[in-house]
Amino acid sequence: MVTVLLLVLIAALSYTLGCLNGSLIISRRIFGVDIRSMGSGNAGATNFFRSFGRAGLLEVLAVDIGKGALAAFLGGILLGLTAPEQADVAYYREVGRAFATFCCIMGHVFPAPFGFRGGKGILCGMACVFVMEYHAGIICLLIFAVAVAATRYVSLGSVLGALSVPVTALAQGFSSLSMLLVCFSVALVVLKHYQNIIRLIQHRESKIDFRPDVSHKLDSEDF
Repeated sequence: MVTVLLLVLIAALSYTLGCLNGSLIISRRIFGVDIRSMGSGNAGATNFFRSFGRAGLLEVLAVDIGKGALAAFLGGILLGLTAPEQADVAYYREVGRAFATFCCIMGHVFPAPFGFRGGKGILCGMACVFVMEYHAGIICLLIFAVAVAATRYVSLGSVLGALSVPVTALAQGFSSLSMLLVCFSVALVVLKHYQNIIRLIQHRESKIDFRPDVSHKLDSEDF
């Protein structure tokens, strides 16, 4: 009974943290607009950067990374309290982190306070993975960085990085329940990139431009 109650608590906390979408919050607070009305319409860091440049980007990263790390950390601690024997603590913490990761991504992708229209779960998901299994986090980040640097397709890097997580988790000896939760999380992220994958196949996907946007300065006398 205690385990069930703690699982409900973890789900509620992690989903609530996931709903704290950095792009939505910062775009409204700093620029007074909803990021979903701009660019691709996605409430994610990539669309935020394309729409506003570097202004406010650090705040977006801090919110999304911070909430993911906190959710996974709390999930592991809370479920670990239910371990019947000391030998089972590691297993319970692993499952707690994996469950919290899935719930946090759900909150980011389908945030109730924002009409269930959120982002695609990459930043918060990657932060969760670093807490859940840091080897998987490092490999995911490296694959993401290499893919984006080589192709400038953020979506491609995101999908490839996400798909690497179950492989690393399996290699690190994750339990079957944890693996199932990890696969659910990755499936959710990949499905949210469905349209991006179609555009990649059709060679219509937009590439990221890391150069600062100075178009707003063209009319300035000091430019």
